[in-house]
Amino acid sequence: MADLNSLVDTIVGVADQMIGDLYSTLNTLDHGSTWHLSTLAKMETLDKRTLSRRIASQGLPFLTVQLPRLGKELDRYLSVLGTSEETSSFLSVEGFKTSNDEGHVPLFLGPIWIYTCREARELILADPTDADRVGRSAQFARWLAIVRTFCYLFYKLEVDFTDEQRAEKLRSFCEIESGLEEIYAPYPTNMLAQWWVCDIAETVLAEVLDGEKFPFIQKTSRLDTDLVP
Repeated sequence: MADLNSLVDTIVGVADQMIGDLYSTLNTLDHGSTWHLSTLAKMETLDKRTLSRRIASQGLPFLTVQLPRLGKELDRYLSVLGTSEETSSFLSVEGFKTSNDEGHVPLFLGPIWIYTCREARELILADPTDADRVGRSAQFARWLAIVRTFCYLFYKLEVDFTDEQRAEKLRSFCEIESGLEEIYAPYPTNMLAQWWVCDIAETVLAEVLDGEKFPFIQKTSRLDTDLVP
């Protein structure tokens, strides 16, 4: 148990240090144009307290589950930035309170998300031939690597779920199953079996054919006899 506690303390210490590195790097990049140094220092302290409080209440899954969710939402946002799929809300992730300004970013690490969102948008809108943009793009790429490292660093860490978390997952699964029953209730069971099997087979073939859609036009007689009671 002592070894486990020591490991947990080490992991939490690494996460705490990375928050400090994020704020230190942000201060260097921002040059005080948006946040005064004292303001960043206060927000860094608050975020470190939040980190400790969330880990104390949720355990390491806060690092292995919740933070990767932020990273995935960040990746999604950047992938649609400047396209018709872009939305006004940014990083709306369950489990994180959001602010009412600056695009409704999470309060946790708020300045980090504000700077990332703003810089990405400005680079998208900037003239590609502008020499300043080239330098800023390289700088932003390094910054983004630091942010994504923090979000995903503990993603593959194997940590067992608590009983409460297992119960929540089971409850969510049962709710989805109940919803599916209501959706498919009007259809005959044998028809559903045909749909499901054909959809799975079509997906497999699509992967084999490099994404080319291969429609099934014939259903085998085994569907009604073997899959349907």
